[in-house]
Amino acid sequence: MTLSLPAPHGNTPGIIPSLSFETLMAQRNAAVGLLETIAQAVKTYGDLAGSIWPEGTPSSTAPYKFGNPVDLRPSGDGKYLTAPKWLAHAIACVDTSLWAHLMHKSGMRSFMDAKARKEWEEQIDKNETPALTEENVAATFAHLHARRGEFFERGVVALFRSLSWDYKTNRPRKFGKKLIVRRVVNGWGHPGTSSTDALDDLERACHLLDGKPEPDHRFSVKARLWQRDKEGGRGDIVDDYLRIRTFKNGNGHVTLLRPDLTDTLNRILAKHHPNALPPILDEREP
Repeated sequence: MTLSLPAPHGNTPGIIPSLSFETLMAQRNAAVGLLETIAQAVKTYGDLAGSIWPEGTPSSTAPYKFGNPVDLRPSGDGKYLTAPKWLAHAIACVDTSLWAHLMHKSGMRSFMDAKARKEWEEQIDKNETPALTEENVAATFAHLHARRGEFFERGVVALFRSLSWDYKTNRPRKFGKKLIVRRVVNGWGHPGTSSTDALDDLERACHLLDGKPEPDHRFSVKARLWQRDKEGGRGDIVDDYLRIRTFKNGNGHVTLLRPDLTDTLNRILAKHHPNALPPILDEREP
């Protein structure tokens, strides 16, 4: 089986690169097999202790000392687990790490807005992802792909809510030609997180509204800012839709380069907040 989904709008095939799921599952099963071997060795070690010190044998601390190497199996959150629970926890760690790997390698994160990415990362942090199976991966990928329209509209609304209203050039009633977004970079000039995620959502919306595939998250606004920082540059970040200029106070001045798409973004806002925008949306910035 290869993992592949059609490109949105039927534009460019292979927007999600195909992956060999058989290879990944073989690697996963090999890892689980090793964990099961470890778990069996732990049990055998415990059985050996039982043969040396049968239950009821008078002793001081010897059996406890003997058991210490395998009895204290940390879960990573300060808890110690019995052998069966340790094995289940260890397998969950394997599956969770491979889910994160799949999300990155497939480009599936490109379909997700900042809220969806945060929710998914919380599942990974808590080891709450589904078991890694062909059926679960196919169903999860199809579900995320089907929700891409919802994700980009939600991202547009989230960006609008995150804007700074401290400057006259920002228009709290709608998207204008220029946006001022707080904390695009920090005091050292390094890119922030929530603000750059919001700008990625804006770029994603522009691509979709323009009939283009979602941009690959590996070339996100944050990634380009990091690359600029690495090269010692201070220039603008520019693509077909946005020009981003950062300042020492951390703010980013974002120019929207496609007025037609700006109008459509405002209509998305009107759909979700019908009383928040002026009745005439075609009015442009002077």
